[in-house]
Amino acid sequence: MSFLQPLFLALLPLMGLPVLIHLLSQRRHRTVQWAAMMFLRDAQRLSRGMARLRHLLILAARMLVVAALLLAASRPLATGWGLWFGGNTETVFILLDRSPSMSQIDRATGQSKLQQGTVKVTEYLSGIVKPKELILIPGGSMTPIVVARPADLPRLSRAKGVSASSDIPAMLQAAQKYMTANSTGNAEIWIVSDLRENDWIPGSGRWSAIR
Repeated sequence: MSFLQPLFLALLPLMGLPVLIHLLSQRRHRTVQWAAMMFLRDAQRLSRGMARLRHLLILAARMLVVAALLLAASRPLATGWGLWFGGNTETVFILLDRSPSMSQIDRATGQSKLQQGTVKVTEYLSGIVKPKELILIPGGSMTPIVVARPADLPRLSRAKGVSASSDIPAMLQAAQKYMTANSTGNAEIWIVSDLRENDWIPGSGRWSAIR
């Protein structure tokens, strides 16, 4: 399993915060001996075990809630969990937006959006999801390309930027045609894009056909 925001995992010790609050709240109460209450001790002994169990369950539930919130914030990558349940991904399609906007350089990293996207995809494919077949469908060219290894993806000439806009609906249709023609098994489609409207063409009637 991988996490998109792994820094949140460093906060997992906060699971013990409910226990700490419980212990601090107990220290605030001072025991005062009162003779009239001595007669109730026998009755309290009968219910003390159930009360302690109930308090432990409540503490455990609070700790699980904190852990669940931190795990959700760390954004676990669910892709590949099917391997544990027999749902192995046989084919992964990479739809690569190569439009001019994807060639913009990020000053913080010195890499373009396209470079960052291909590197990230390569990391996931190399360490988490290991499909039997990897197919690249580059923007500007709807011809599916079989990629031998994920590490080859960033070095391919078809993974470089071009001056033309991408047509995401056409790329999805190309992936659909490949699936039908080759009778692929369990398949996933990954799209590397900066979500520019002129590449996605949201008003196109082809989206209904794709769905």
